[in-house]
Amino acid sequence: MCTAFAQYHPLAGKWIGTITQTGKDNVANNYHFEVKLTFDSLQQIKGYSFSFIRQKEGKYALRASVIGKRNKNLLVLDETSVLEYENTIVKKADYCIKHIELEIDTLKNKMIGTWKGVLSKTQTVCEGGTITLEKWKPQTAQTDTTMVVEGEKLLSLQNRTIKKGKVITVKNKQLKLAIFDDAEIDDDIVSINFNGKWLAQYYKLKAQARYFTIHLDIHQPVNFLAAMAYNLGKMPPNTTAVEIHDGKKVHKVLLKSDLGETDVIYFEYEEE
Repeated sequence: MCTAFAQYHPLAGKWIGTITQTGKDNVANNYHFEVKLTFDSLQQIKGYSFSFIRQKEGKYALRASVIGKRNKNLLVLDETSVLEYENTIVKKADYCIKHIELEIDTLKNKMIGTWKGVLSKTQTVCEGGTITLEKWKPQTAQTDTTMVVEGEKLLSLQNRTIKKGKVITVKNKQLKLAIFDDAEIDDDIVSINFNGKWLAQYYKLKAQARYFTIHLDIHQPVNFLAAMAYNLGKMPPNTTAVEIHDGKKVHKVLLKSDLGETDVIYFEYEEE
């Protein structure tokens, strides 16, 4: 099998959906769930899984590396090592290492199946459940297919690396944004991206603000706003002022990008 074929394997890429867990002592019964799969030249399956939920009490996030094998229309995945774990809902709680079996429907780009597992510390069997996944694909022509998101972080956009960024906690899922240059006007040109969709492209920043309304999707692990620089202006770096109105408070952030790195805001929704 050639490398080119492996690169375009129909199962390769990101699959997004839900995972359920039965039982009484779980953090939740339904979580956001995704897997990202790669196939090498020997058709070996590797990648990661990601379970996530955000509640009023906090959030749960577990990302683990996976290995797998395919037998006709059955895909079997095993989580091997934990890459990220955070649980602020039930602190010091253990987590399940999962064994997953999925039936593949290539015509509908869906996978449906079940999972079982053991607790990482005690190896005690934990309650399993079901998994439903669909192949991720851009929703509109404006969605940037080059972005790389893992868990709760944007890793790259149009092959540029992403800075650490800032986290802003907001009280509303609908936000009003004002984008402008709050210093000396030095002809900074930027493109503004929200969750993979371009709000503005090749826009020359002005003292007068340009306004946008965005809607956070609290069912996905990450909501972000990135400012990609297309020049450095007359006074580097390229600086974009962003005011975020959530109905309760106005947050102001300066995004500083250059031609290699893109600055980003991550939005955390906090229910009142």
